[in-house]
Amino acid sequence: EGGFTAKYHIGKYNKEGKWVSEALPQKVVEEVYFTQSTFHQKLIDTLAEHFKLEVEYHTESFDFA
Repeated sequence: EGGFTAKYHIGKYNKEGKWVSEALPQKVVEEVYFTQSTFHQKLIDTLAEHFKLEVEYHTESFDFA
C-alpha cells in the first residue's frame, strides 16, 4: 500500500499476441536502456509529486542500470 512495484521485461509480442522474451539487437541496447531509465525516473517523480506514492523495482524486473 502507498506505492507500486515496476516489473520490466525485454521482448515483444508475437503475431498471436503472446509475450516472447527476446534479447535486444546490440545496436539498440544503449538507446533502449536510456529510454527505460528515463521513463522509470519520470514515473517515480510523477507519482511522488502528484499522488505521494513510491515506486520500486520488482525483484524479477529486468535491470536497465
